[in-house]
Amino acid sequence: MDDVYAYLIDLNDFIKNEEVYFVKINIPNSKSYSYHQFAYLSKLSYHFEGEPYIFKDNGTIVFDSSVPIETNDDWDNIKGSKVLNFNFDVTNHNECCSLVEDRDLAINYLLLDKKIVLKIRIPALFWKFRKTDNWSNKTPADISAKSIPSNLFISGPFNFNGKETHLNIDDRTFSAFGETDIYAKKVKECDFYEFNLTQLKSWIDYSYDKRSVFITLNGEKYPLMDIICKSTVGSVNLSGDYDNNIICGNFEIKGDSQYTVKVEYKGQILGQDILVENGYFELETEVQGGEYEVTLYEIIEDDSGFDADSIKLGKYSMVLADVKNLQGLAIYIKNFEDCNRISRPIELSKHYIVRNLQFIGGADDLGDLEIYGLWKFDVNDLSQLKGCFFYYGTLLHYDQQKYEEDFNVLVVFYNRRETSKLILLRECDGEYVEMLFDIKTHTLMKDEAKLDRRQKRERIICLFDDLYDCIAEINSDLPIL
Repeated sequence: MDDVYAYLIDLNDFIKNEEVYFVKINIPNSKSYSYHQFAYLSKLSYHFEGEPYIFKDNGTIVFDSSVPIETNDDWDNIKGSKVLNFNFDVTNHNECCSLVEDRDLAINYLLLDKKIVLKIRIPALFWKFRKTDNWSNKTPADISAKSIPSNLFISGPFNFNGKETHLNIDDRTFSAFGETDIYAKKVKECDFYEFNLTQLKSWIDYSYDKRSVFITLNGEKYPLMDIICKSTVGSVNLSGDYDNNIICGNFEIKGDSQYTVKVEYKGQILGQDILVENGYFELETEVQGGEYEVTLYEIIEDDSGFDADSIKLGKYSMVLADVKNLQGLAIYIKNFEDCNRISRPIELSKHYIVRNLQFIGGADDLGDLEIYGLWKFDVNDLSQLKGCFFYYGTLLHYDQQKYEEDFNVLVVFYNRRETSKLILLRECDGEYVEMLFDIKTHTLMKDEAKLDRRQKRERIICLFDDLYDCIAEINSDLPIL
């Protein structure tokens, strides 16, 4: 066609009432046509409180009371408005609002005798490392320099086309001329953007323990994640399999190198150059109670890959723990980690320990114990609980030069050889249920009695054991901190 024609039709000339309309477009002198459907909703008006939501789980949407939407008991009527405070953490199967679908909030709009589903995009920062991954709204976990992913995919109500939105590494090495800025580009045929993270590798200075990556969104700068340049060690545990004469060790290591250990008991070397795999090692030897010295080494290869050296990461005095006999010992709660290691661990503002440990036994010894907060296993299926050991205990926190009691707990060891991970449940009215974490105070809560409904949604994370690992250390009772 030599000439191009365009037709502009003002639908305001035809549409007067709220209704669902159908439009058929038929191109003259052509057999092609198309159908379109849309709704005219004159009363629709809403806003999100406190948006955008950066590394948060909760949001609040507000409609005028005159807007005909479907509500239930989760909604509040506040000053002539319909208000919904909702959780949009799709990884939390028990807490996420039922109206959340992917990154949208699905609201039913009541139009005459119809229900129209409105898909309203949640104004939050969502991210993932692979296109096929699920979206996450939480702060990313630290990653090692050797494991930097190729891309970071981002979705949210931000201006990705200008320089107001970008990534950059901390500027301890580079001057402030935008040398480490990475800008987003649109992903083809998708409604989100991507940052190329391979550029970060050339800016890593391995003389530092870690480098911090920041994200700037519409001109506001936020910490995104840390890149671990040198291996660091978190919790350490040593346990004994007395039946098979095996000593088992666990390290929470951030890093991607190879590691070995040397184990000493009363000045005698029991083993050395023992390979640590996935933070775990075993040593076949006579198991004796008492304190052991364990030295951890990192194996560093040279650039050729044919030679290697070792550096000492630390020497640890560790009490050998038998999970069937923890009398006189205490359990130190370090943090709660995402089971998939995708998001950053939940850190506690107080030092927590579990003491007064009273051994219950295995699954056959539970009797009528009311356990409702166990999700890794079916508590009614004894075959799933085989190998688990249970303890009563008391949770305490350290405050103003002394320990204060919080509440009673149930401790579950589900892997005798990996005692750094356990399940911790709180006692509530004679039942053992999930632990509660207060986002505002970064503390563990006995209950939510003093919080209203909105505060519960905004502040409380339920630490389901199939979503969060309790990371702990077993050591001597009541140390002076």
